[in-house]
Amino acid sequence: MFGKKGISAVDIGNSSIKAVELSKRFGKIGIKSFDASLVRPTSFSGGEIVQAEGLQSSIQSNLKDFSKDVIFSCCGSSMMVKKISIPKIDPEFIPDQIRWEAEQYIPFNIDEVNIEFEVVDSPADSENMGLLLVAILKSKVKSYASIFQNAGFIPKIADVSGFALANCFTYNYPEVKNEAVVLLDIGAYYTNLVVLNRGKVVYYRDIQFGGSKYDEELSKNLGVTKEEARSIKQTSNPATLPDIAADTIVSLNEKLSSQILGSLDFFKNTESFTRGFSKIYVTGGGSLAPGLTKNLSRTLGAGVEYMNALKKISVPSKVLKSTNEVKLQYMSAVAIGLSLREIQ
Repeated sequence: MFGKKGISAVDIGNSSIKAVELSKRFGKIGIKSFDASLVRPTSFSGGEIVQAEGLQSSIQSNLKDFSKDVIFSCCGSSMMVKKISIPKIDPEFIPDQIRWEAEQYIPFNIDEVNIEFEVVDSPADSENMGLLLVAILKSKVKSYASIFQNAGFIPKIADVSGFALANCFTYNYPEVKNEAVVLLDIGAYYTNLVVLNRGKVVYYRDIQFGGSKYDEELSKNLGVTKEEARSIKQTSNPATLPDIAADTIVSLNEKLSSQILGSLDFFKNTESFTRGFSKIYVTGGGSLAPGLTKNLSRTLGAGVEYMNALKKISVPSKVLKSTNEVKLQYMSAVAIGLSLREIQ
C-alpha cells in the first residue's frame, strides 16, 4: 500500500536548488519527482541570501508539479551545532531545561533563536548526559520560509542540511551503523562536515569552502570567465589541464583537505574521541574536483568513497528522462535526507 507522500523536500544551495519528492509503495521508497535548477549568481553573497526574488522565480517555474507542502534545509553562519554536557535528567524534562543550559553556549541572543537537541549519550556510570544542541536564528528560518510562501508553497518544516545528509546516509548504508564515519557534502560555498558514530551525529560543522573557490581561483589565474573555469574544474582527464590550472586545483585540494583535517582534529581533541574513522564519504558537485578524493584520503588517513544517495532508493525511468542518474547521485543527498524524514 501507499505510505506517506505529498511533501516536497527542497535544498537551496548557493549555485542550485535541488528538490525531491519521494513516494513509498509496498514498503519500497522511490523518487517521484526530482529537479535541479541553477540560481542567479546575484541571489547570494557570502553564502547568505541577498536577492530572494530570483529564488522565488526559480521555485515557481521549476517546481510547479511538486507538492505545495515543503520541508527545507538551512546551513551557514546563522546557526550553531555543538555537543554539550548537562546533568542527567529524564528526557521528557529536557525541553523545559534546555533554554537555560544552552544560553551559555549560543553566540546569539537566546530570544532570537530556535533551539533543538538530540541526546547522543547517557552513560550509566556518569551523572551527566551528552546533547547535540542546534540553534538557528529565527530570522534565517523566516527568510527561507518567506521565499516559499511568496512562490506559492507552504513551508512545513525547517531542518539542518548536515542532519539531512546524515539521514540520507544512515538509510542507504545500514551496514555501517556501528562504525565511525565522516560525511562531506561539498557544495558551491559551504562544505557540510558530519561525524557519525554508531549511527548518531556527534559533530557537525559548515566549512566556508566549496566549489566556487575553485572557480574564482581558476578564473583569476587563467584569465577566463567563471563559467569557463567551472568547465576546467570538471574535466574528466586532469592530465590534459595546463600546468597553471593543475597547480591551482592541487593547491585548493590541499587547502580544503587541511581545513577538514583541522576540524576533525578539533573535534577529537575537545571530545576525547579516540575511535578511528572507517571511511570518508563525499558528495556534492564540489567533490568532483580532479584529485580531491585522493588528497582527502592521504590527508585524513582513511579511505574515501563517493556516497550513493540512491543506493536503496529506486529511480523510475520517467525521472531519468529529465535528468541523469549521475547528477541525481551527486546533487540529491540533502533533499533525499529531508524527504526521508517524512516518508519512512
